Amino acid sequence: MDVDAQEDIMIPADIEKTAHDYLAKRRVVGFRHSEKAEAVVVESYIAPVDFILDGEQVKKGSWLLGIIIEDDELWRMVKEGEINGFSVGGFGLREELS
Repeated sequence: MDVDAQEDIMIPADIEKTAHDYLAKRRVVGFRHSEKAEAVVVESYIAPVDFILDGEQVKKGSWLLGIIIEDDELWRMVKEGEINGFSVGGFGLREELS
């Protein structure tokens, strides 16, 4: 299992369930965890193998979303590297592992 940027671990089955629930029930792209981004989900998949995407390592089991950004200012921020991700508005429960 891999550790994310917040040092959390999520098992592959939970990632897949979250991805499926998101597509079935929500599909909202969030901006800075506080507002809806003017963006539309057009792709969603779980990486079947490790691979490189635009020079970045993607590990098997990672959830990837493809979106179309419909706001010029938001797109400018992405292109200039001011932001590099969006929120799917998920919640989790942290448990200490022994």
